[in-house]
Amino acid sequence: MSFMSDRLIEGQYGNGYINHLPAFTNTQTYTLAALYPYATDWNGEWAFQAQIGYTFKRGTPLGGKYGTSLRLSASYISDLENSAPVGFPPNVNLAGTDGYGSAYWKIGSLRYSDLNFEINKKFNKNLQFTLFYLFQKFNSLKVFGEDDNGAIVTANTFILEGQWKMKKKAQLRWELQYLTTKQDKGDWIAGLIELSLAPHWMFTLTDTYNLGETKLNYYSAMVTYNYRANRFSLSFGRNREGFNCAGGVCRWVPATKGFNLTYNYTF
Repeated sequence: MSFMSDRLIEGQYGNGYINHLPAFTNTQTYTLAALYPYATDWNGEWAFQAQIGYTFKRGTPLGGKYGTSLRLSASYISDLENSAPVGFPPNVNLAGTDGYGSAYWKIGSLRYSDLNFEINKKFNKNLQFTLFYLFQKFNSLKVFGEDDNGAIVTANTFILEGQWKMKKKAQLRWELQYLTTKQDKGDWIAGLIELSLAPHWMFTLTDTYNLGETKLNYYSAMVTYNYRANRFSLSFGRNREGFNCAGGVCRWVPATKGFNLTYNYTF
């Protein structure tokens, strides 16, 4: 159901939502993989999800010295097959479902679908890589309320992540990302480099660039300091307008440029 702070607020992605309806999809953490998030339709939907994982044992040709892990998952979400009664008069308030019905087990048109494939490989005690592929297909008119080139958007995202443990308390992590689509705003490329100096410091540089329609560059530099239950972060950058997802909760944010100071305390 939809639990809102204001019953009259309009739009599925308004900021008046109090409850969280987790989507039946993977929670994406990479920047470009989270570019097109899905939010559950509280008005009804069909949702299917499946996942399978396999780890090649150590010492085998594909497993190597430290083993190799594979993960494959997929989601498919569609409308309910709704229908109005014959001779349904317009502009008449009806109780309950407003006169609409839905046949049991009947699946409507596509809202969103994805396919995720991930390989994790550790080459030695200090170096490991992750290769990630994401295929997405969704109806932008239904999901985002925007009609882009016939509403159906298809996107392919390729990501390579590496982690290098340089010293006992120093680790370097980097990401290379590429998203390609013929719809919406076209292709994107993104990169990240992050230096962690345990247990207190973290330095992060990110850059996301639109290769297609806008040619805009979104960059960010951040320094983070952790002390016990306290976390301080200071960043400067340019953020794009769109959905910002954290912990599975997505919210619409405006385009911004400037400094951002954040403090978190964990109870």
